[in-house]
Amino acid sequence: MRANELERSNTATRIRRHMLMIALGVSGLTSIYRCVSADDSVAVTIGGSRQLAACPQRASVDGKRIVGLMSSPDHTARRVISIGSGTQLFVCERRGDWLGVVVAAVEPKACGVSVAMERREPYRGGCASGWVLLTEVVIKTN
Repeated sequence: MRANELERSNTATRIRRHMLMIALGVSGLTSIYRCVSADDSVAVTIGGSRQLAACPQRASVDGKRIVGLMSSPDHTARRVISIGSGTQLFVCERRGDWLGVVVAAVEPKACGVSVAMERREPYRGGCASGWVLLTEVVIKTN
């Protein structure tokens, strides 16, 4: 890549990040930059309560379909993995019509989101995480 092409690419990346910050209504530029990687992924944030689990709700993929676990809450985002019908999810946050989730492992405690966590932080555990549309899952009530 020539220098001017590289500069245009870097400028485009900065513009996309800035647009993401505006869309999410996030104040404090440094906090969002920690959650946005070079490929514009948005980390799922967990925690924020002394009493509730880091990801307090459970959900499962709705119907007999395969759903994309996306790298950010956007229809044009990169698909991280495909998850099938009945896949169990921990719901950690919501941004508009998107849910930030952690895919439950065979042993749910292995994901590390079942315990209370007072401070909010990006998920860095060993289970897959990403974003699904609210309409593609069923939230469990119990």
